[in-house]
Amino acid sequence: MDHTALQESLQSEINAVVSKNRDVFSAVVGVVDAKDDFHWAGAAGTAYADKTEKMRVDTPIFIASITKVYVGAATLILEERELLSLDDPLSKFLPASILEGLHRYKGRDYSDQLRIYHLISQTSGLPDYFM
Repeated sequence: MDHTALQESLQSEINAVVSKNRDVFSAVVGVVDAKDDFHWAGAAGTAYADKTEKMRVDTPIFIASITKVYVGAATLILEERELLSLDDPLSKFLPASILEGLHRYKGRDYSDQLRIYHLISQTSGLPDYFM
């Protein structure tokens, strides 16, 4: 099967899953073959429950606590590829304007001491600003 036909077949499948199941209002699927010569992403349904905006592969979605698993896995892949080290300071990747004052405790700024492993192991001491 050529790539175009495969892409159309995959899109048809996720469209069918979303249209047949009332409990699923949207889906985003990505496929990469083992040889890494085929990449495809598709979306179906609506971006938000009870709304008409179509779901797209780049529609932001809220995945809550599972975010930590994805970020941890992605970080370890980057370390495996030697693009970063878990011991790298955040200052290697973020400008001082973002880091300055990020982590203050008892009047002292500890921002320059934050390392990547602090973030992925949730030991940075940074508060949860979501709530």
